[in-house]
Amino acid sequence: MKKMTPGMQILAARNGKVFYQKSFGYHTYDKRDMKVKNSDVYDVASLTKILATLPNIMQLYDKGLLKLDDKLGNILPEFANTDKGRILR
Repeated sequence: MKKMTPGMQILAARNGKVFYQKSFGYHTYDKRDMKVKNSDVYDVASLTKILATLPNIMQLYDKGLLKLDDKLGNILPEFANTDKGRILR
């Protein structure tokens, strides 16, 4: 069985008003830990890569400003002459 997450919170708001908030599942897959509560706080820094960077990369690709085989040094010239300049994508 594939697993995506042991639990989550969903919150939907419009114009500053929450109209849906619900928590599902547990903090761990073994379900021995606590259930997820609406008051739990998460570190969402790892989501930044997906929610901020990826859509921008997709737009650059669609506009022809970025190729899938571009190296970091081509995309960001400040890295061109460093040990990071040859990193792909």
